[in-house]
Amino acid sequence: MQKSVLVEEAAISLPPEIEGMRDIDEKIHAVSMWLFAQQGFAGTTMREIAKFVGISHTSIWRRYDSKDKLRSAINDRVLEKFHSFVEENTRPGEGDGDPIYRVLKNGSALFVEEQLTYMYLSRLILETDEFSKNLFRRYFKEAEGMYRSLINQGAMDEGWDLKWLSICQLLLTLGPLLLKPHIENSLGGGLFDEATLERRNKVVYRFFTGKEHA
Repeated sequence: MQKSVLVEEAAISLPPEIEGMRDIDEKIHAVSMWLFAQQGFAGTTMREIAKFVGISHTSIWRRYDSKDKLRSAINDRVLEKFHSFVEENTRPGEGDGDPIYRVLKNGSALFVEEQLTYMYLSRLILETDEFSKNLFRRYFKEAEGMYRSLINQGAMDEGWDLKWLSICQLLLTLGPLLLKPHIENSLGGGLFDEATLERRNKVVYRFFTGKEHA
């Protein structure tokens, strides 16, 4: 028996932080990312996004005349955030202490702050359309630039394959989201808990440097 559309929609509810958003444009992006992460791009309609945002179907079409254009706008914002992170955390002499550990620590803070973004990305890695491919090509280029900057500063040894290093970085970031219930069951703590992320940072730091972080 075919499921009722009303039953399917009732099974999805927005997180309170998205539900309470006042800025319509911000809410459109947040709702879209949430629905895309839950149902995939093909499984989400513009009419459904408009309903969860609380606006009319024609109102969302006036802002974005296709779902592809909405997704492109979202992807651009995701990459802008990552670009800003790279710029802020790889400037020579920026902050105190080890540059690599600073990137890991601040990256963990971003991971907690931008949970919706990473949920969205973790769904996109399952997609094979040109939009997803283009997003990750651009993401890997940003990541390569980040590691190249760390190498130029002497924080990392030369000789790394930057493309594969960038791929590993993405796997280390998104992999835990895909394995979230199993990781939390194994570690006995929440994936976004400070202690859990600190353990992760120490392991990744040793992977990069071959030594323990003091």
